[in-house]
Amino acid sequence: MSKFLALIMLLTPLCLVAESNSAAGLKHRLADGETLKVQTDINKVLRQDNPHLRGISVHGISGFLRHPYAVGGKWQLEDALVESIKKLEVPNSRIFMFPRYENGKPDLTLEQITDRAVEMYTKFNIPLDKVVMCLNNNILKDPKRVIEVVDHGFKQGLIRWEIGNEPWHKSVPKAVFNRDASVYHQQALAVAKAIRAYSDKILIYIPSTHRIDGPWGEGTIKALAGHYDFVAGHHYAFARFYKCSFEGITLAENYMILQNILDMNEVIKQANPGKDVHQWDTEWGQHSKGYNKKGEPKEPAVSPVECIQNANIQGTIHRAVRLIHYHREFYMKGATQWELFSRKKGPGFGILTRDEPKKAFMPYWLNYHFDDYVGDDILDISGTCPYYTATKKEHFKVTTPVSGPLAPALASYDKEKKELYYIIANGSWTQSIPCELISTGFKPASVTGIVMSDDNYKTATPLVDKESDFVKPFQASAKGNTISCTIPPHSIVMIKAAL
Repeated sequence: MSKFLALIMLLTPLCLVAESNSAAGLKHRLADGETLKVQTDINKVLRQDNPHLRGISVHGISGFLRHPYAVGGKWQLEDALVESIKKLEVPNSRIFMFPRYENGKPDLTLEQITDRAVEMYTKFNIPLDKVVMCLNNNILKDPKRVIEVVDHGFKQGLIRWEIGNEPWHKSVPKAVFNRDASVYHQQALAVAKAIRAYSDKILIYIPSTHRIDGPWGEGTIKALAGHYDFVAGHHYAFARFYKCSFEGITLAENYMILQNILDMNEVIKQANPGKDVHQWDTEWGQHSKGYNKKGEPKEPAVSPVECIQNANIQGTIHRAVRLIHYHREFYMKGATQWELFSRKKGPGFGILTRDEPKKAFMPYWLNYHFDDYVGDDILDISGTCPYYTATKKEHFKVTTPVSGPLAPALASYDKEKKELYYIIANGSWTQSIPCELISTGFKPASVTGIVMSDDNYKTATPLVDKESDFVKPFQASAKGNTISCTIPPHSIVMIKAAL
């Protein structure tokens, strides 16, 4: 993915692409069949690759783990972790703007937090104009103070601002919004108007519950309509691991969430007629209830196992399935996974950990390699794949059967390099799938690939000592315009074909 194209993607509205999804239903593009047969044509391009779907969030400059900065603002992240982050080439990010309180007083001002964020993202080589700064909920009642903070960041290149973080959440003190969405709407509207008056070059994000109905979802989208550029739906997968099958987490949960995202797009469109407004999800991932500030499991009976499953092969495939759909279909204009850092003891969402700065969790390697197997042109696909149908037995939230491919696929092409790419995520724990990748206009002379997999998803640690422990070479053969291989169960396969 070229840096030039990344710039073009920011400047070109995605409404100009060949097609867009609607609330009618997901586009699986593959029909139910006995084998995986993916047909592509390098001249049938759905849209240009959007690298801003591959962002990763940071909890805060101090965060619940007290890093990258210690309380008081002293940098304390190991060089090995900084280098690992730089190797990811993260295109965009998002961060909370909240201080840590010592003896009832904040350790840093919001301006100092902004300065640390600028320093941190500069160290990570993440462009400042692609970083979303999430404003504190408790300052939204004072638009003048908000503008002071925004001004301080804007002058340093920070142009994206989210008006509060999950204002509906039970952790928000009752005194802030009185648990009343209308109070938030009033404050957020005043802040949005103040930001617009300050500069029309600032991009405004509003938070919305991933559940569309209700005052904090559809209510917020409609109440603030015309005063924002993006909606951050925080599309977490809240399925409980112990209540779902392996496929319930990797496939069914994704398919239900993706439909919900399409439904939200319809609400946004109706609330903002004629305006170029999209979703940009600043937090997403498979959720798991982890550990409290004392390092104790929130739910002793299930939290330790859920945290492991969230970051091992099960959670990694969940992320891969979501990324495949985000890139292939027009769901949103940007997205940042949650999150960059976690504990070794409770990995959960983790990508990296200070507990083992020279190692990485499995999702790190998915993110590390994904960019290398996406070309500039996202291609249309057709063909077949064995289908999975989830019932309540496989997923506790299913009320009507949920169906979709066992192995969603993404195909793309790089005209300059003359390389064809495939990313396939097999969400089945037990089923291997014979595969044919048939391309029109392209006869590969060579095929290389990698596969990510692990044969234990219940208790296996997701922390990988070295890349080769999780990422292996993948064998495929080419004859004429067809690549043949077998996709192993519970695996992520990435293929590169060259002339």
